[in-house]
Parts: sequence; structure tokens; C-alpha cells
Amino acid sequence: MAELHLVQMEKHFLYLPLYYARAKNFFGYLHGHELKIVDSFEKTDESAFERLMTPHAGGNEKIAFALADPACALMEPTRGDRTAAVVGGLITTAAFWAVDRGKRRLIYLRDMSKFDKVIAFKNGSTSYGIATRILRDASKSNDNIIPVDPGRELQALTYSKPGTVALTPDILKLTHLLRAHSEYNIELSLSTTPEYSNVLVTSILSRRDIMDKYPEFTIGLLQALQKALTLVRMQDEDVIHFAHEHFNSEKEVVRIALDTARMAQVYPADLEVTQVNWNHAARACSDARGIPFDEAAEEHAVQLFDSIVEPYRHFSRKSWRLVLSRWGDAETNSLPTLTKRAIASVATIATGGVLASVGGWWLLSAVIVLASLAWALDAVLLKLGAGILQRRMMASIWVLTILLVSVGKLMSWGADILVGMSLTALVGAIGIIAQYLYTKGRVDA
Repeated sequence: MAELHLVQMEKHFLYLPLYYARAKNFFGYLHGHELKIVDSFEKTDESAFERLMTPHAGGNEKIAFALADPACALMEPTRGDRTAAVVGGLITTAAFWAVDRGKRRLIYLRDMSKFDKVIAFKNGSTSYGIATRILRDASKSNDNIIPVDPGRELQALTYSKPGTVALTPDILKLTHLLRAHSEYNIELSLSTTPEYSNVLVTSILSRRDIMDKYPEFTIGLLQALQKALTLVRMQDEDVIHFAHEHFNSEKEVVRIALDTARMAQVYPADLEVTQVNWNHAARACSDARGIPFDEAAEEHAVQLFDSIVEPYRHFSRKSWRLVLSRWGDAETNSLPTLTKRAIASVATIATGGVLASVGGWWLLSAVIVLASLAWALDAVLLKLGAGILQRRMMASIWVLTILLVSVGKLMSWGADILVGMSLTALVGAIGIIAQYLYTKGRVDA
């Protein structure tokens, strides 16, 4: 069993799909492998990317994926004999909100030049790059950036002087702040600006050697994240309950935060990285570094897309199709599922005793044969990777058949009728397996 690691900048509310997938065992899609989530050393995107691209450094041996700004791969797509791979996009707009005291009614990014200081994360983060762009447009130096660790930006704002604005992606803490202190206000949602709308800011990064070695693992990871992402976008009640416990926040605050994310279109419908997302990310990266995004820069971005994005887009496309076709329980081999099976087995034995005493041993034997056939066909579906929908259909057929055979025997129906019902159930079960294999073949294609 392989254990691989995914490195994140730091625990972050907007990474909720990742945490929810882990908590709900959607990583059961990894087919026996394990995934562990670890943090970067410096709490920046560049630090997370550094750990991904240096597998021989201490503590990085198992790191195969990273959640980070794709600007890291744009600036350094290769390192030695290792090449980055962009396999998905988790956040496809600039999920940052500019917060200060008062109401300035900002509309454009250039309007933020009115502020004297900008609180942002440390150099090497998306936040710092945005702050650099804001100050450069105002002809101010980066000395006016107040760098803080993630999660400290709003606290720093409460101690700052007037004329200071904080860039925060933490909509959960921001919601708490706005509810508790009426003097604070969201001046601008950066997702509404032309510069940072529809920009890939958090991607699922890996390396080419990992893609070659663990293709099924990659599809399983993306499938788990896609399912969790869909439920987060739906603001499913179980997601809200999980976030309430995981982040120790009131459910109403979680709902407001997720609704804020929805209005800002933080999460995409699927994980596939598009050419538009990538080009906008490349432009934002150039702007943050003060490099003109001219024709040569755009051509370079297209070439990188063709080399480190396009070869891996089929992973996210396939994961999306699999989620649609197998929407259901991924916990097929989990302890709760095995416990349920054990209880079902005990119940079956007890039922057999009742049938033997009421209907005779012939009926018990028939039920045992039918139940064994049902379990065998369910095992076939499980081995093929079928979802809960197909398995429930299979179970329904055999439960109904067993009930009809039992009733028929007790009512002295003819043996030909009982055998006919059993054969009909068998044909129906084979039909379910055939239909699943046909659907799976189309998905794989």
C-alpha cells in the first residue's frame, strides 16, 4: 500500500473540499492507497511548491501533490529532471476580499491606491503578489506591505492605523469580524475586478514522474475532490455540519461564508483547467512581478499550457464523468460497511432458522442458494468498481425474489413458478452488470 502526501500552504477554509473528502472517506476512491495532508514550511504557495519539486530533501520523499498558486509552475515549470504537472484547479477566481474601516465604495483595483498600507501574506504567496500590484499602480514600494502569516491578517487589521487595508481569503473569520464589529467593511471583492476575475489561483499540482507512476491514484484523488467540491458548491447540509465542527464556527456563519464564496464564484463546477483560466493566471503572475504581458509572454504561457497542463486534463475530465456515473458511497471497504455486512450475515442466519421451522428445509436451501448468488453478484459489481446505485438495484432484485419465493413456497406455488422467478432475477442481475460495463466503457473512452 502506497502512502503519498499532499502539501498545502496551511489549513485554510477555502480548502474545505479537501478536508471534507478526507473526513467522509471519499479517498476510498484511491483503491487501497493512502493520502496524508501536510503543511508547507514557510506557509506560502512557493514553499508548498518547493516541497513538491524537491522529493529528495528531508521529509519530502512522499510528497506527490500540492495545493498552490499555479504561478509557481509558471515561473519554474522544471527543476533538474523534474517537471511540474497541473492536474486540476480548485479555486478559479481571486478569492480575496479587501477589508478596512469605513466605506469607500471601491469598484476597480486601481481604487485601492488610496490606501497607505496593505496587509498581506508573506512574499511567495498569491496575496503578496496582489499587494505588489496594488502598490506599484500607486507608485509605492513594497515597504508598504505588512506581511503576516495566514490567518493573522484580520487580527493585524484591528491593530493597524487608519488608511490600512487587509487582503484576506478567510471568509469564515471575515464573517465573524463583520458580525462582531460594524466599523469594518468589505471594500472590494477582487473576484469582481477585470484583473482577477476568472483567474486560476489555487491548482492541484504534481510532477510528471508521479503522473507516470500513479495514474489511477491521481484519478482517485481528483474523483474524491470533485465529489466533495460538488457538495460544497451545493452547500449540502452535511458539509455545513462538518465545517461547523472542523473549523469550530457557528453553522450560520458557515452558511454566510459559503454563500459569499458562491457569489464570488470561488469554486468551479469541475476541476478541469481551461486555457482561459491559465492565461489569466499567467497575466496576473506577470503583473505581480512587474513584467509586461506582451505577445511573447502570452506565447510562453500557451507553450507551458501545452506542456504541463494539456497532457493531464484527461484526468480531471475522467474524474468528473466517474463522479456522475458512480455518485454514491465510496466507503465500500470501510469498517462501518463491513460491520453492516456482519450484522446482515447474522440476520440472514436468524432468518434461515425461522424459514426452516416454518417452511421446511427445502425453502431454507432455496433461500441460501439465492442469497449466496446475490452476494456473489454483489461482489462482482464491487470488484468492477460499481457505485452504490447499481449495487442497490442488484440488492432490490434479490430481496424481492427471495420474498416471492418464500411466499410462493408457503402458499404451495408450483416449482416451475419458483424456478422461473429465480431465473428472471438472474437475468435482471446480469443485465445490471452488462449495463454498468457498457457505461464504464463509455466513461473510460
